[in-house]
Amino acid sequence: MVTQEITHMISGVKEVVSSFALEQKKKNKYVGPILTGIAVFLIAGVGYLLYRWYYVNAQQKAQMQFARCVAAYEAKDANWQNVEQMCKNGAEQYSSSALAPYFLAYQADALVQQGKRDQALEVFDSVVKKTSKSSYLYHLLKMKHALLALDSADTTRQIQGLAELIEVAHDDKNINRDAALYHLGSYYWATDKQDDARTVWGELVELFRHEVHSPSLWAQQAKEKLALISQ
Repeated sequence: MVTQEITHMISGVKEVVSSFALEQKKKNKYVGPILTGIAVFLIAGVGYLLYRWYYVNAQQKAQMQFARCVAAYEAKDANWQNVEQMCKNGAEQYSSSALAPYFLAYQADALVQQGKRDQALEVFDSVVKKTSKSSYLYHLLKMKHALLALDSADTTRQIQGLAELIEVAHDDKNINRDAALYHLGSYYWATDKQDDARTVWGELVELFRHEVHSPSLWAQQAKEKLALISQ
């Protein structure tokens, strides 16, 4: 509806300027080309302003809907089926919004809460694809995607999940690298690969050994795990 209104307004501007140019052209042969150039500039300017208005308005509506989804998710007695549907609707309605992947992330988590892990993994496939690599949440979402894949009954998805978790754990650009390393070590430990677990947790502890002002809680947990193992 809004798009139709924008198109109608631009057409109106074009029609008015064109009519004026036609009248003036009869009086002065140089006026027509000049006014045509002005018309093109004016139409482009009006189109851009209307597009910006539409974009900002859509973003504001997406933010309001996302806030409602988060509130429903964090409710004491959350209805996970309703949360799932709300987030799904938000992702579909605001698919071009920057919030689209986060609607999907909450939808996937609501599915996990219902025990629908395979469906959650499918939704999270879209989350990773839609999230910009420049987002500070990108690596965190990739890690969650990897963990969901590792929990899958599908062997192929498990292999993909492990590869993704290893990638995230050793990415120097990942601000959540400590969490990824800890979970990678935990996976190795749970699958009876104790040597690999020791190596990864040892790497995590060493990586944050000199972080005095902002120590990693994940590194501290890994240190405690290694202490228990060595007893």
